[in-house]
Amino acid sequence: MTSELGNVYFEQSRLVIECKKLYADRIREDSFIIPHLISKNYPGKDFHKFYIGEVVSCLVPA
Repeated sequence: MTSELGNVYFEQSRLVIECKKLYADRIREDSFIIPHLISKNYPGKDFHKFYIGEVVSCLVPA
C-alpha cells in the first residue's frame, strides 16, 4: 500500500506512523556510560543506527 505522502506500508498494518527524518547517527562504543551494556547487547559490536523523527501523519487503514 502507499500513503498519500508516497510512503509504502503493509496492507495488514493496523497503524501507520509517518515521520520526517530530523537526525541520524550510529551508536558508538565510546559513548556508553555503562560499559557492560556493550557486551550484553552488542557482543559482535554491530552497533545500530538510530533516528530522530518528527511525526507528520498517522493512518489507521480500513
